[in-house]
Amino acid sequence: MSLLVVGSIALDTVKTPVEEHTDLMGGSASYAALGASFFTPVNLVGVVGGDFPESEFEFWKAHQIDATGVQRANGKTFRWSGEYAWDLNTRETRSVALNVFESFSPELPRN
Repeated sequence: MSLLVVGSIALDTVKTPVEEHTDLMGGSASYAALGASFFTPVNLVGVVGGDFPESEFEFWKAHQIDATGVQRANGKTFRWSGEYAWDLNTRETRSVALNVFESFSPELPRN
């Protein structure tokens, strides 16, 4: 039996006291799908914009995540930016841009 994961897929910018990284894969659906893929086949449903890297689709495929339900919409991918404190438990959201996720209406693939 497979698991269906529907939700946010994002590109994150994460700043720590040591360094900052941009365009990291984020979103609750991305992480739920990846974690579940260690135990069962996963079907992922979400939406990304034209700026979402093809390499992330290859990453999902390598982890047996079926991303045929991920819609590619005109516009930019949902983005989140945050900064973590030295303890790495405390964080502050710097910005959120819903972009294509704002009008996302899930469509389940027929497979």
